[in-house]
Amino acid sequence: MRSHRRVEGDAGSTELVVATPVMLLLLALLVQVGLWAHADHLTQTIADHGHAQTRVLEGTEEQGHARAQEVAGQLQGELLQELTISVERTDAQARVEVSATVPTVLPGLDWPVSSQVTGPVERATEEP
Repeated sequence: MRSHRRVEGDAGSTELVVATPVMLLLLALLVQVGLWAHADHLTQTIADHGHAQTRVLEGTEEQGHARAQEVAGQLQGELLQELTISVERTDAQARVEVSATVPTVLPGLDWPVSSQVTGPVERATEEP
């Protein structure tokens, strides 16, 4: 019958084998959440600029969309993929929605991001 002897310094190797992949997974998840948060800020900025252009007194949906596209071109880089911009303006309100997907560090996960800004349009008032 063979006896198992512990080699000195080998006591923590099992814990290391389990802990290393878990730590790498947590690190990848942290990076992914950081990418998603940054992408969320970018979509919000794009939507804000598009909305600001759409809601002005003489603003149009086309002008708002063009402004949002211009800002997106400056900011999106490789981070915002499948970017879509939707602009609507009525007599009372202007609405801009920006959505995209974020590249994934963890295969098999879909990380969508979107921002929406809605507010009243400017109106001309007559002075007494």
